[in-house]
Amino acid sequence: RSGFTAWGVELARQVGLTLIGRCKGKRFVALSGEERIIFDADLRYVEEESARHWRKNSREASDAAE
Repeated sequence: RSGFTAWGVELARQVGLTLIGRCKGKRFVALSGEERIIFDADLRYVEEESARHWRKNSREASDAAE
């Protein structure tokens, strides 16, 4: 698996980098440098993430809500 580590997040914070993880569709996780992100995209033109790419627990929660 690829991903971010606590050490990587700490290092990014120390050196002033913006670290983004798990970016899909309209969602992302900002782990460092959140204040440098400019939210100026028009989300009407960004496609929703396909349900087949959701994590297993997210799919189960969505199915239970229906």
